[in-house]
Amino acid sequence: NNAAQIIKNHLSKKEKYAFAYQELSEKLGIKKIKRVDAFDISHQYMQQGVGSCVVFGESGPSKKDYRLFNIPNDIAGNDVASMEHLISRRLKYYKSQRPDLILIDGGRTQLNFTNRILKKFDMEGIIVLGIAKGKGRVRATETIYTNKGVLEIDPHSESFKLLNELRDESHRFAIAASRRKKRNSNKYSMLDSVKGLGPITKKALLKKFKSLKAIKVASKEDLMTIKNINETMALEIKQKLWLLKYLTS
Repeated sequence: NNAAQIIKNHLSKKEKYAFAYQELSEKLGIKKIKRVDAFDISHQYMQQGVGSCVVFGESGPSKKDYRLFNIPNDIAGNDVASMEHLISRRLKYYKSQRPDLILIDGGRTQLNFTNRILKKFDMEGIIVLGIAKGKGRVRATETIYTNKGVLEIDPHSESFKLLNELRDESHRFAIAASRRKKRNSNKYSMLDSVKGLGPITKKALLKKFKSLKAIKVASKEDLMTIKNINETMALEIKQKLWLLKYLTS
């Protein structure tokens, strides 16, 4: 019974996406959609910028094909430059397999420069859609942009729901990666105030103890098992970490 239910759920899920793809194909006037790549970017106060690319195949999300790209700090707060950096890097992987459709978070500006990048890489055949948030970010009020203008699409249709799902998934993937990047960065920055503790030793500490919390509760003798950490430095590491009100593990 359990196996039968799993198969039923899988088939109904596949049918749902097949119907949404067919509906969207008809709206766009193309033969068939088999793969969609959706892009988004996220940063933490103009730092730890990350670009995401999520891939939906004929049965929905294909997580093995998801990709993340680091955004340089000098453009992390610039959404247009960050998106251009992300898409330019991603296009280099399209030689073997290309999506039928690209979805980006944004309006006409983002749509236009994405098409310019595609032209630069001789990939004008890929259709680009931009999904812009509605007024007050209310659900089902998003505007879908194409090369020909606004795509009139029923907000309650399966194809509209599919585009929202793609946008939400790319956003989730990007913001989770950006927050993780910030946490990892904090692990190092919290140890930066320890005099004489270099990057190699910090890396060795985190590799052995896995987290700042574990370093904090470790004994002085345990810390001194790391090369270049003497008694004075071990005591200072513990003192610095005990002063922190919040530790990222």
